[in-house]
Amino acid sequence: MAGSILRHLQAAGTDDAGRRQYLYPERFRAQQEQAEHKHMREVARPAGACLTTMLREHVP
Repeated sequence: MAGSILRHLQAAGTDDAGRRQYLYPERFRAQQEQAEHKHMREVARPAGACLTTMLREHVP
């Protein structure tokens, strides 16, 4: 995974606060964000169902 991300890296540097900053092409960033949102939806669905069940069973 790291190798594929490094292939897309356009520039790297350090900001005034000493943090590393990386610049990626907009299209690549959009694809990464879309994949992240898809993963979050997949994780949130069962977590929400678990919370609903817990509240139903334990809250009067």
